[in-house]
Amino acid sequence: SYICYAPLLQGSASILYEGKPIKTPDAGSIWRVIEEHNVTQMFTAPTAFRSVRLEDPDCEIIKKYDVSSLHTMWLAGERADTSTIQWLEKAMKNEVPVYDHFWQTETGWPMLCYPNGVHTETTQPQQARKRIEMRYGSAGVPVVGYDLHILGEDGNEKESGEEGKLCAKLPLPPGTFKSLWGAEGEERMKDTYFSFLEGWYRSGDVAVCDNQGYFYLMTREDDVINVAGHRLMTSAMEEVVARHEDVVEGVVVGIPDELKGQLPISFVILRSEYSQSFEKELINLVREEIGPVAAMKVVIKLSKLPKTRSGKILRGTLTKMMSGEERVKIPPTIEDPQTLHNIKKEMEERGYEVGELYE
Repeated sequence: SYICYAPLLQGSASILYEGKPIKTPDAGSIWRVIEEHNVTQMFTAPTAFRSVRLEDPDCEIIKKYDVSSLHTMWLAGERADTSTIQWLEKAMKNEVPVYDHFWQTETGWPMLCYPNGVHTETTQPQQARKRIEMRYGSAGVPVVGYDLHILGEDGNEKESGEEGKLCAKLPLPPGTFKSLWGAEGEERMKDTYFSFLEGWYRSGDVAVCDNQGYFYLMTREDDVINVAGHRLMTSAMEEVVARHEDVVEGVVVGIPDELKGQLPISFVILRSEYSQSFEKELINLVREEIGPVAAMKVVIKLSKLPKTRSGKILRGTLTKMMSGEERVKIPPTIEDPQTLHNIKKEMEERGYEVGELYE
């Protein structure tokens, strides 16, 4: 993985920080680590900074620290929403570029990124070459070694701007996985990643590619919900939810509905107190941006979202809880199991059936 081997091959020092980004004792732990160790490049999940933003919306704490050593900020592990990137840019006075990028454990190194060492060419000698332009919402362009395409259910390539399955044409570059752990790992690997279309690796993500080659990760394939026959991406709704001025962070999942198959429900963390007017505002905002078919009816305020210790929201676990499964396992990587119990209690008080949680 490029987390371990690449820095060693380069002779670079790596700092691994495992701890909460807030309340240690404040929301300045990330900035403190950068100052103490003269960090030049940083990688983390967007969720970590959403937590910091909740505690420090006006970017006051960073002013206590000297973070001038930092020259690049990389976000990964989940889709980086525009509002979080813009908050980070503000915190660092627009002096440090903030890049989203995409890769998987299976690939071992990035599939999409903004390669700082690559510049756009110019035919005018007097013009300086420029770094590849960053675009909000995009994880960048394919890294050398990956031949990425957007394919439809029929295996045909989608037009520019159309969503589809993010796939890589074989062969994969060196450094990628050879099997999956456990019994029948090789067979499971073939079924999961290589059975969709011969000669292709299926990432399991839904994405869009624009007419200039920038890729936009939308959601996982299993995070697409079906509302009255319409396939809707929960990530698109989450992007709208995050734009509301009172929302710090939110997640959208589907719940079963006898009439429409599924309906979207949103769990949010707010800067202010919850009110019925806020719920109506948010529902109307989603309706205006996504369309009436989105049909969001329920918004639930939480003090914390269920996340792994590395900061990823447990969307898969939430989906299982809402889908009617009788028993749902609490992941061993969860930071605070009580968050799931709180959601279960809240949903049951509203009349919804939620599966039993177990460890």
